[in-house]
Amino acid sequence: MKKYIAALSAAILVICSFTACADKTGKPSESSVSQSGSQAESQSELQTEPQSAAQVEFDKADAEKKASDAINGYFDALNSGDMETAFAFQYNKDDLEAAAVMNGFGKNGGTSAEALTNMIDTYKEAYSEHTITLNGIADIEAVPDNGYELLDELYGRIKAVKGFVAECGDTLDIDKITEQYAGLDENTEWEKQTYEESYLVTADMNVDDEQKEQEMIIFRTTDGQWKIDMSVVNYLQKVEHTELDNKASDTCQAATQSISDMKAAGVDTSGTFMISSDDSKNYLIPDGFDVADFKKRFSQNYAGEIDGEYFIVINKDSAVYGVFNDSEGKQGIYPLSLTIKKDDKTGELAYDELEEGRTYTIDELYDICKSVIDSLDK
Repeated sequence: MKKYIAALSAAILVICSFTACADKTGKPSESSVSQSGSQAESQSELQTEPQSAAQVEFDKADAEKKASDAINGYFDALNSGDMETAFAFQYNKDDLEAAAVMNGFGKNGGTSAEALTNMIDTYKEAYSEHTITLNGIADIEAVPDNGYELLDELYGRIKAVKGFVAECGDTLDIDKITEQYAGLDENTEWEKQTYEESYLVTADMNVDDEQKEQEMIIFRTTDGQWKIDMSVVNYLQKVEHTELDNKASDTCQAATQSISDMKAAGVDTSGTFMISSDDSKNYLIPDGFDVADFKKRFSQNYAGEIDGEYFIVINKDSAVYGVFNDSEGKQGIYPLSLTIKKDDKTGELAYDELEEGRTYTIDELYDICKSVIDSLDK
């Protein structure tokens, strides 16, 4: 039940908000023609000009009240089963049927109206046994520049699906709509929306007795209706997290190359040890191994600027594990979401999954690795 509650709380603000359902080819599946997440590979450098006064300055107390009122209105609608009102916080009224098709509720030979009915019934049942409450606004700030461009894309995609649905006539041809949707690529020009107000909000909320903080974008367009979206935030976080994991990977690659160069020069690189950006945390460095020489080679082999703190686990002449923290303390791990352990059968290093849902500091991950290295047979 706790896993279900956690999944529900994670999805609560995504309800009908352009979730990614692409197959391995990048094309939408028949069960859902929604693919807003497809821009993750093509738009990691998105930038756009500010489209809201909130992008510059805003009255924080006033913004928190507006955000609280909007979120409470949304949660009240969900709690009471008033899905029509809940969807008004997600979509423009005229887009609801297309949104239902986009989110996988349409069927070949059915109608868009039936798809909307299916979407309403499904979500009403999903939330009928749960209560969502807002405890308060933990943080509120301006929407990042590229957040607006992604919101424009979301609106553009649903507008495109609306056109595809209209072309079908009286009954839906999901196969045709899916094919047309797949033709929307990174070169598609999306119409810019006008945002009267918009904020990036961190909400302190509960789903039943499970508390969590959830980021979302609260925005109001010219129709005056506040909208709540989490899909853009998820994408921005995914891009940021991917970039950090890539930096951890780059750290390990540069370290492995540096170790290889030193070994070729006759340096003893054997054993299992750790090298850190903080020299006080270098651990079990082999005799005759010059850390200063390693770091000089490492900086030459690393692609780009080393703009954070890191530690690397070296085992059998290769960098097998790395953690990178940027200047804000945000973290990348290589291999993704793993740590190391001692294999009970071989006594060698192996990988182990980190505890799901837990946030680790770089020091905690360092201590785990140090403990594992200490447990190895010397």
